[in-house]
Amino acid sequence: KHKVYNDGELDFGNYHKIRIAGKEVDRKFKAVDTYPFRIMSVREQDKEVALALNKKIELKVAIPYTDEINSKNVIYIREEVYSIVTIDKDKSRREVYLTLGVNEGEDRYV
Repeated sequence: KHKVYNDGELDFGNYHKIRIAGKEVDRKFKAVDTYPFRIMSVREQDKEVALALNKKIELKVAIPYTDEINSKNVIYIREEVYSIVTIDKDKSRREVYLTLGVNEGEDRYV
């Protein structure tokens, strides 16, 4: 059985500081890679984990399996920037589930 990822593409990466004369003047998002995704429903268990981390879930997505993404990355979907609340890799190593929250204060730098 093949999974379908027809809700769009997401970019993941990090912010890089732009400095002039040693002073940070801007930050720019730099994508590391792009993946197709499908939107998932948020489970009660996901909400409990987010609450324990003092985070709010905005979106949950599934992408094809990768070891590249980590919780320090930021996600860019449809001109919105999200932080990663949790990463859950399935045991069969076919998919990665990302619960995403608002990336506070960074979205103006995209």
